[in-house]
Amino acid sequence: MTAAGDPADDEFRFLADDAKRIGRSAPLPEVRRISLPDGEGRTISALAFSPEDPPELAALHGAGLNAHSFDPMLLALARPALAVDLPGHGRSDWRSDADYRPQTIAPAVAHALAAAGVSAEAPVHLVGHSLGGLVAAIVAASSPELVSRLTLVDITPGVARRAAAAAVPGPDDGADPDPDAAAGGPAPGAADAPGAPGGPGAPDAPGGPGAPDAPGGVAEFITGQRDYGSIEEIVDRAVRFGIGSDRAALTRGVALNTRRRPDGRLEWTHHLAHLNGLPGGVTAAAAESPGDAATDPAEPLWLALAGLSAAGLRIGLVRADQGMVDDSLETEWRERLPRAAVVTVAGPHNLHEACPGELAAALRD
Repeated sequence: MTAAGDPADDEFRFLADDAKRIGRSAPLPEVRRISLPDGEGRTISALAFSPEDPPELAALHGAGLNAHSFDPMLLALARPALAVDLPGHGRSDWRSDADYRPQTIAPAVAHALAAAGVSAEAPVHLVGHSLGGLVAAIVAASSPELVSRLTLVDITPGVARRAAAAAVPGPDDGADPDPDAAAGGPAPGAADAPGAPGGPGAPDAPGGPGAPDAPGGVAEFITGQRDYGSIEEIVDRAVRFGIGSDRAALTRGVALNTRRRPDGRLEWTHHLAHLNGLPGGVTAAAAESPGDAATDPAEPLWLALAGLSAAGLRIGLVRADQGMVDDSLETEWRERLPRAAVVTVAGPHNLHEACPGELAAALRD
């Protein structure tokens, strides 16, 4: 479970504290870093929880986050599982075209799941948060044999329609990222850290565009400085930008979402932080979802989900009461997918980090 070398570089060093936080008394499971092919010559990285058993669940994170964001939730769930680093995130390879739209990266995720042993004989409960939820929906539609159940966490196809209507800026327009990006992803889960109500970059979030006392938005936080001398330097900058004040939580998030370059400097692991201006995260990606964005970019995903539901796949939405899915989006979900359950959990957009036990309970039901 632990890596060799400097303990400060051990990516699993936070698991014991994660377990303590969610009240887990059982011994820690084995957690193994695995590499999987994406079908196009690149590598998808993932974390296998209890890898001696076939995975029962696979989790896909949001934009700017990584597989470790699911650590507390998966420890609470206590089942064999995979947490996948989406392409361009965590330890997965970057795309040379920087195209991380859901329909572009979903085939790579499906290929990686199959390579990990997910099959018609051993399908998984596929859970996707935010951008990962849109990817999960496409994977389920294109490879239904891999999926026994589908749960979207605080995301619906309706986000695509809103993003298109808002004319979300493209990768070179300097837009603030989706709440998932969380200033590179440092430590969502603390009450005042990224993942708090509204999400970093949201108008009512610390350091968001609407915070007059913040030095700048999340985009400025990430792209204004691309490399650092230490984790402490990044944490100091996050606090200065109003992106959390719990230094222990920030340290965990920063440590798990940065890497050390050959010159000894630290940089963010996700590709979004290295582009000229930040893509709009899940909203920008959703605005270019499969189909004709000039008409209704959400429609193809709605139709795919309706077809899966009609075929008998159990589909659910877990809504964060302080997240991205509001009452109108929930109403649309219920109208479009009357057989699909909706569960509301009290918490912010990044439920898997802020409320891991509560989300785990919702996924067990």
